Amino acid sequence: MIRVLYVDDEPSLLEISKFFLERTGEFEVDTLNSATAALPVLESGCYDAIISDYQMPEMDGIAFLKAVRQNSDIPFILFTGRGREEIVIEAINNGVDFYLQKGGDPKAQFVELAHKVKQAVSRRQAQIERDRSKENFQNLVNNAPEAIFTAINGKFRYVNAAGVELLGAPNAEALIGTELYDRIHPSFHESVRERVKDLIEKQVVVKTQDEICLKLDGTPVHVDISAVPLHGPDEPTGLLIFVRDITERKQAEERLKAAYEQIAEAKEELKERVQALVHSEELIRKSEEKYRILFERSMDGVIIISNNRFTDCNEATLRLLGMTSKDQLLNLHPSDFSPPFQSDGSDSYEKANEMIEIAMRNGSHRYEWLHKRVNGELFFGEITLTAIPLGDEIILHASCRDITDRKKAE
Repeated sequence: MIRVLYVDDEPSLLEISKFFLERTGEFEVDTLNSATAALPVLESGCYDAIISDYQMPEMDGIAFLKAVRQNSDIPFILFTGRGREEIVIEAINNGVDFYLQKGGDPKAQFVELAHKVKQAVSRRQAQIERDRSKENFQNLVNNAPEAIFTAINGKFRYVNAAGVELLGAPNAEALIGTELYDRIHPSFHESVRERVKDLIEKQVVVKTQDEICLKLDGTPVHVDISAVPLHGPDEPTGLLIFVRDITERKQAEERLKAAYEQIAEAKEELKERVQALVHSEELIRKSEEKYRILFERSMDGVIIISNNRFTDCNEATLRLLGMTSKDQLLNLHPSDFSPPFQSDGSDSYEKANEMIEIAMRNGSHRYEWLHKRVNGELFFGEITLTAIPLGDEIILHASCRDITDRKKAE
């Protein structure tokens, strides 16, 4: 359910907009007649989107948008009767998600409004996920046990926590912008320059090499270094460098000579484990490929449901529903391809959720369902839902078979 705050100084429009949006079953709409009253309400953070008129007393829609954008990136739809170009430009410049002009066929207008709200909310949720993924990746890199650096034009651009410790710096800022070669022992400068040249010009990965780097106080540290090319938009090719401190290993090499045979055996065992892992991954890949073939070639419609929304389907499903692309189905609720009510008079949206809950609770569930194709044609389907654990969530594997002819015969 999408929670919407609608702000407009026209009570009649607030009332009819709330009616049309909530009638879809996808929205919960709160209304206010002034932007100044809306600002403290938004501090609760309980809304997914804002719809606002432009011309209002005390604070107009643009001023309201500016105030909201000071603290939040919540989706903001400007829904107004004013269509002047300068208003549109100012709204866009201040971060409006969509600009929708009032007027025309009310039904079509509110369908479009609902679509824009859902689109804006979906887009924001996707951005939140991308930001979370980026943050997780940054945390992973910064907390990696090995030192990781990036360098462009021979200067440090990024240093993780392990890199700061390795080079004896007080913080990353003490290294960023300084010369990379200042931290490499002079006896290795020539060989390092040659490998860096090959890496940038030929895109050849620099394999692990034993080098000596220098801490900020000049203390030498024996390290293993590997590097790969780093490409960024509108930037020259840089380096992504992985450095591991091997000082203790170097100091212990003399003592480990007698154990060479044992190390060689351990290396061979590790190689076999890696090969076994590669073989296991290949078996998994082939298994996934077989499942995908069975999924796509099934004569019955097959749909994957996560969080009560369609996330994938096969070609048979598209044919059943009269669709041409999976994009027409993804992220929609099962009731979106059903008449408002089932043949027993129950509400399609509520009953679909009930069927899903039964399948989740019991592991599987089979039932009959009245569907609606894209062209409006109704047909009966026999549905089988199967709950499948997948990582931290449980998804539903749904199969659908057209039983309209059988129902007519009955």
